[in-house]
Amino acid sequence: MIELSNQHKPRHVLIEDKSSGSQLIQDLEKELGSKIKPFMPLAGTTKMERLNSTTDLFEAGKVFLPKQAHWLHDYRSELTGFPGAGHDDQVDSTSQALTHLKNSNSSLAIWEALGKKKKLSSKQRFQAKRYRFRFEAALLSPSISDSPIA
Repeated sequence: MIELSNQHKPRHVLIEDKSSGSQLIQDLEKELGSKIKPFMPLAGTTKMERLNSTTDLFEAGKVFLPKQAHWLHDYRSELTGFPGAGHDDQVDSTSQALTHLKNSNSSLAIWEALGKKKKLSSKQRFQAKRYRFRFEAALLSPSISDSPIA
């Protein structure tokens, strides 16, 4: 995780503050400092409920993926196969990232504008450089899909 953070230089690294994540947060804060953002899911909610709380972003066409990426097939399979798929880590991290973006004041507006290929203000361009998650970095790629996930 430290290597990926150094490579992609995200503003935040979200880690679920439960079970082994709590210890990971403490360990990584030593290396990554204030980049680490503990994420506490709403108490009493299931992974399905948390994913459902972000479906409005998918339905509104606000979630984009690159046209090509080595991880894309597995990622789509996991999302579309949930809850029956064998793995759900990417489902969980996707719902956490989207929830974080929805609750941030300006970052979601930046990604909406990028998805719609609108011109960004200089302030938004600066902020876009600061708000990076794995899939957000892919949004900046020239091979961005013209079609959102639906």
